[in-house]
Parts: sequence; C-alpha cells; structure tokens
Amino acid sequence: MDVREIARRTGVEPERIDALVELGILRPDPNGDLDERHVATARLAFAFEASGVGLADLGSAIERGELPDIRRLLLSEPVGLLGRSHADVVRELGMTPGFARRVLHALGLPEVDLEAPIRDDDAELLEVAARAVAEGLPEETLLVTMQVFAEHLDRMAEHQRTLFRRDIQDRLLATGMARAQVLEASAAIRERLVSLGYRASHLIHGRLLERQQFENITAQLELLLHEIGIRRRPDPEPSAIVFVDLSGFTALTAAEGDERAVERSSGFAEVVRAATSAHRGSVIKLLGDGAMLRFERVRDAPAAASAIATGAADRGLPPARAGIATGPLIRRDGDYFGHTVNLAARICDAANAGAVTATLDVAERTPDLRWIPLGRTSLKGIPDPVELARLDAGA
Repeated sequence: MDVREIARRTGVEPERIDALVELGILRPDPNGDLDERHVATARLAFAFEASGVGLADLGSAIERGELPDIRRLLLSEPVGLLGRSHADVVRELGMTPGFARRVLHALGLPEVDLEAPIRDDDAELLEVAARAVAEGLPEETLLVTMQVFAEHLDRMAEHQRTLFRRDIQDRLLATGMARAQVLEASAAIRERLVSLGYRASHLIHGRLLERQQFENITAQLELLLHEIGIRRRPDPEPSAIVFVDLSGFTALTAAEGDERAVERSSGFAEVVRAATSAHRGSVIKLLGDGAMLRFERVRDAPAAASAIATGAADRGLPPARAGIATGPLIRRDGDYFGHTVNLAARICDAANAGAVTATLDVAERTPDLRWIPLGRTSLKGIPDPVELARLDAGA
C-alpha cells in the first residue's frame, strides 16, 4: 500500500502519514511499501497525539528502543475506514438514518456522526441488517437479536482480554521481563490465540474484541510512557467520564429471561439519554444494563449521574450506581480509551447500589456539592489505591 491509500484508510491527509514515516513511527519495508497494519498503527499514534502525547516523543521513544514497534502489537487483520460516510452507506442500502442509528445502538457501538467516514466492518454490519430486514425479519426483532448477540459477545471478548492479560502478559511481567519486552513477546502469542476464535463469531465479535484489545494496548502504553518519563500536556479543563449500571441486573436477567431484560434495558436507556442530554453530556455507548457517558464540564457529571439514579428508581428499575473520573482521554471511532475510562468503570463496579462515587479530583472540582470522603480504595485493575468520595444523596 502507498502513502495515499494508508491516508485514505486512516482518514487523514497524506502529509500526516509522511510525518509518521519521518518520525519512525511507521516503518516501510525494504521496498518502501506499507501494509494494512500501518493503518492501525497510524490511527493509534494519532489517538495518542490527540490525548496530549507528542508524535515526536513517540518517535524518539521508538528510536531509543523504549517503545516496541507498535505495528506488531495490533491485530493481523486491522480495520480501517471505508472512504465513504455512514450516510453514504445508509443511502446505498435504502435504510433510514434513524434505523441505522438504532442498529448501531443495539450493538453497543458509540454514537456517530452520520457524515463521518465509516469503518469497513460497520458498513458490513449495516448491510447484514438491511439484508435481514429484506428477507422479512421485523426491524424490532432484528434489533433485539443484535442486542442479545452483542451483550453475550462483549462478555466473551472481555473474558478473552482478561485471560490474555492474566495468563500471558502478567506471567511474563512476573518473570522480571520489562513491559516493553512483554508487549513485544506476547504479540506473537496473542496472534495465535486470537486466530483460533476471531472469525468464529464473525464481525460483531471482531468489533467488540478489537475494542477490548485497543483498551488493553492503550493502558499498557500509558503505563510504559509514564515509566520512561513522557508526560502529557496539562489540561486545565479535563472532561469527565461516567459509567452507570443497574445493580443486580445479571441475576434479574437469569430469572426473567432475555425479552424482559431487553425491556428493562430499553427503559434504562431512555432514562440515561434524557438525563445526559439535560446535563449537556454525550452518551458514548449503551449496552444492556450499563452506559458510558462523557461530559465536557466536570461539574455536569455528578448531576447527570444523580438524575439517572433517580430516574431508574422512578421507573421501578433495579438501583442504578455510577462511577466518575476526570483526566486525559484517548479518542477513536467516537469511543474513548485510557486510564481515565478504566478508572471510571472500576469505580462504578465498586460502588454501592444507588450510589454516585467519584475520584477526589471530581469532588474538588464540584465544591458546591456535598461529598462524603471514602479514603484510599483499592480497585480491581488499577495499580494504586485511589482517593474516592460518594455524593451525599440527602444533601
């Protein structure tokens, strides 16, 4: 592939790809050619750049051998952009924009601008949906089916990610191997493991598994960048990430069945969308009993989370809980990754039913609210204990 094709598949101007080559982030073969994996490498590099990490710093770290060749860390079948917009594909398929959005929402994919370039696999997923409806499958049945598929496949993808980190990467780290070496050494092992099941569950599984893998790589690279002394630009007004979910939803689903679970999750989605919109936030993704939200202003996040908890109770849903964190974010395909996202998710997992829990930084940025300090708390998957606070619901 030449520079122009890489640029098209990455969604940038060719000059931006030339810059990555000059910095040593993209490394052509001896014939000067680039391949599919350079698409994923370029997108990852630009995502880190947008989060505040300089491309020159990345290139220098790679040149010094402190960062591994990023291309080796990514999937052997990376997904790029199609070169057409979501709206173009929707028109070609004869779908309405509203139905296309509902398909993507049912799969738990992030909210998208229909005029933005579409990923290859998302275009094919929309084609699958259009063909299923053309065969006579009712739209509502299709949406429920896709949501059920997505919920189970996401759990499968997360399980694979967890096993890979625990049984491969963590074991190598325990031997004393440096993190950069672990990333390099585990890449080949991961290739063989992923190839066994990746295509078996087709495009939906691949889409969700890729997100989990991207999350893992960004987390590991963030830790490595910290270890080798590369720091982000300070952001005086960082965004906030909120995770919310319904406590006890899994047990309820097992007792009542998938159809009743979809009804409850649809009601919860309405509560989430209404509260998020009212407090100037964005719904990043919805999936079953949970949601991930982003707020430009930290002070809007606790109010929205509290409104969601109240709204869920008013609808007779299981108690909602929330975790909030603020800090730098890595953005790709309308989704967000990195330590801040992981931290908010883990805080939500540890929160009590009905509670809005946040980092101390969030509490300090919202002094007009009454917070109850919880002290330093150990969270699963977070290396160091974190100072947390719980919003006083009675204030």
